Amino acid sequence: MVGINQLINEAQIMKRRKNISREIFLRLLREAETETTDMFVQISVNLLIDNVEEARNLFETLDEQSKEVYLDMPISYFLNS
Repeated sequence: MVGINQLINEAQIMKRRKNISREIFLRLLREAETETTDMFVQISVNLLIDNVEEARNLFETLDEQSKEVYLDMPISYFLNS
């Protein structure tokens, strides 16, 4: 079983190529429905399933230092797309 970080990385590559597979998309949807306290995971999964508004809302709940860390990550590109 692929871990969530690897799933996010694979999906991010596919999304940049505009080609997320149905299998990966469904796995992301399932992940979005699980309760996780990792806010970075929640934001990332929502971005990858095109739930940008929810991702932005979650991002706004981060403290300033966490926002800076997240914005340094390549996936933050999708916050503004």
